[in-house]
This record gives sequence, structure tokens and C-alpha cells, in this order.
Amino acid sequence: MPPSFVQGTSAAGARGDSIHLVDWMVGELVDALAAAGELDNTLFLVTSDNGTPMIFPEDGDVANFPPNGPWRGQKADAYEGGHRVPLVCAGPGVPAQASRGEVISLLDLLPTIAEVVGATGVAGDGVAFPLAPEVVEADPERIIGVQAYDGRLVLRSGDRKAIYGSGSGGFSEPVGEPCGPHDPDGQVYDLGNDPAETRNLWGDGERPEVVLHERFSNTTGYAWPTR
Repeated sequence: MPPSFVQGTSAAGARGDSIHLVDWMVGELVDALAAAGELDNTLFLVTSDNGTPMIFPEDGDVANFPPNGPWRGQKADAYEGGHRVPLVCAGPGVPAQASRGEVISLLDLLPTIAEVVGATGVAGDGVAFPLAPEVVEADPERIIGVQAYDGRLVLRSGDRKAIYGSGSGGFSEPVGEPCGPHDPDGQVYDLGNDPAETRNLWGDGERPEVVLHERFSNTTGYAWPTR
């Protein structure tokens, strides 16, 4: 519910007005830090915890203003629209206009901030990422895991993504049911060649759904649910 001073300032309803509100809020922080002489000593990280819902009246005109861009699905879904979010960094050591494309997790924010401020003894499951725009080779063994609203596991390694269940697992229909790595009704997508998740490769070729499951279970001790 955006406050009155930003209502109607966008063409995208309450959601667009709320984006203007966030922009105003960041501006207020920048001005306050500049006045205190601390702007050049501050790192800004702006992101979101999940993708945007598109099923509520206040979501506005999601056809003409798709809040998740080209990605399939929405908040709560196993698809990219449920989990892929932007991360905007600004501050010391972050060149303006620089852009990076490798996949990271929000779990990586804690070790990254700890590294920037020189903190030691910070534990966590994330990996610190450099703020400079150098080319970073993706770790081929790293697996990033998330969950859909119904609890099904989603594993991502490089461009390969396995969804252990049919359907979205979230707000989009059909919701489907969770499954295990050897069940017939899961989903695998090659996001490098099919970013819109249109071609399900589950059960094809190298069986990445099984490979990812084994690597994830061996690394984390994850006990796979059975049904």
C-alpha cells in the first residue's frame, strides 16, 4: 500500500508506485549518509527474497507490466519467476554500470559483507563473491538449492536445473506433486538454451536429476523423502 505522495506516480498501479517508493527511500539514505560524510564508506546491496506474486488484485496489470520479466512463474513457484531476483550493488570497489551474470545465492551475502568489513569467524553456507567486475569462472561442482511453496526441492548447478516434482509447486496452475529423483514426473531444464523453461529434459540423456541428487545428498547429508 504505497503512501499518498507516490500514489499515481507510475503507470503500473500500486506495484509500480511502490517501486518509486523504494527509489525514494534509497535516495533518502544516500542524502543522509552524504550529509554525515559516510557515503563513500557505505556499501549498498538491494535485492529481493523471492520473485513477485501475480495472483492478487493489488498486483495490478501483470500482462502489460510483467513483474518477473521473461521468466516463467511467480512467487512460491519452483520456476525461475519464483526465485530469480536482481542484486544491485553500489559503493566502494563497485564500478558504476558494471554487470555480472554468474548465479549466486542470497546465502552468499553474509560471507561477502564479512569479507568487505574484515570480519573473521563468520560461519554460514554461502560463498563470498568479489564486488569488482572481473570475469568469474562458475564452480562446476557448486549446487544451489531452493524450495517451492509445497516444499519440493529445486537444485541448480550451472545451467542445469532440476525440479523434483510436477507442476509449479506454488501459486501457478497446475501445482502438481513433489517427487524423488527416480520418479517419472519431475522436471529438468537447460537454462542456457531454454531460459523460459519450456522443454522438460527429465529422464533424457545423462539424467542430471539423478546426478544432482547424488551430489547434493553426498555433500549435505540430505535425506530424500519417499512416498
